[in-house]
Amino acid sequence: MNGSSVRIGTVFGIEVRASRAWAFVILIVAFLMASNYREMHPTWSSPNLVAAGAATSALFVLSVILHEMAHCLVARAFGIQPRSITLTFFGGMSTLGRQARRPIEEFSYAIAGPGANVLLAVVYLGAEYGLRDSWPVTAAVLGSVGLINAILAVFNLIPGFPLDGGRAMRAGIWWITGSYERGTIAAAYTGQVIAAILLMAGIASVLAGSLEGVLLGFGGLYLLGRARASLGEVAMRRALEGLTVQNLWLETLPQVERSTSLIEFLRQLPPSREGAHDPHFMVVDEGVIWGIVPASRVTRIEPDRWTGMTVGDVMTPIDQIEKLSFETEIVRALEAVAAADVNELPVVDANVVQGFVGRDALMRFVASRLASDSG
Repeated sequence: MNGSSVRIGTVFGIEVRASRAWAFVILIVAFLMASNYREMHPTWSSPNLVAAGAATSALFVLSVILHEMAHCLVARAFGIQPRSITLTFFGGMSTLGRQARRPIEEFSYAIAGPGANVLLAVVYLGAEYGLRDSWPVTAAVLGSVGLINAILAVFNLIPGFPLDGGRAMRAGIWWITGSYERGTIAAAYTGQVIAAILLMAGIASVLAGSLEGVLLGFGGLYLLGRARASLGEVAMRRALEGLTVQNLWLETLPQVERSTSLIEFLRQLPPSREGAHDPHFMVVDEGVIWGIVPASRVTRIEPDRWTGMTVGDVMTPIDQIEKLSFETEIVRALEAVAAADVNELPVVDANVVQGFVGRDALMRFVASRLASDSG
């Protein structure tokens, strides 16, 4: 469990999670599809209707996961490390270690998901054709899932952020103009127009007596919020333009010996307060830095595993942590700390660690810059 999402498993080394609302989505899809099958096939028995609805819902979930998995695998091919896939009420969302740095990365990542849906639609519809006479219930399910995948592909290719078509649009404008910012602004404004259309269509549908318009309206509101958030990213990049780690106040981290037992480490750890900063420690051995360990990582370990374990056993080795320099841009530092499994990154100059830059400090710096620019 992590906040509002639950871990489902790992596929190709990528963690798959689901929001708590996803169970509601599964039930809605199963109910709507069972009702649809009842209208299309009035002679089916109740067990067949329930089974067909449940199977369609399960294959729908699989389709969403494969859509996001395609995004992640293409991103990995470009050296962008996927962190997780989260199933939300309005679909799926992939979390990557960094943003695309070239238009080709953005475009390839964007079309991978709809491309997977097109492939799935062809496979499912082909299977439906082959099984239509011998396995009618199975064929009906496969045909419905094939149609759902075709709809997902078309919908996601609408050129408005945050849809995949909006990302592809951003990549195209970025490639033509050389400006990531211009591409983002164009895709975001288009996304807001599309969201407004969906919202108005949802309201009109509800006024006409269709409750399905509620979902359409909420979908429009969700897209509108995401599109506006992308404009916030543009504002942040503008505020941080030309600023590097040199402009930050570096932090120092308390030290802990690599051989310190977890029991001793926890004994010396001050009691944490809810919502307080997660302290990080520099793990050393004879004055040499070996890694970094967050206190929260140690406190999450089950007590029956403490005996015999040392801080060195649970630290993140220093050679697995990205190093920053004084010339690293603030935007790049934000991406690096977001991709790391620790909240503090070392700043190195002349092969010597000069200090650390933390996630909280970066966010405070960004907030202050945005406030000063709007003031």
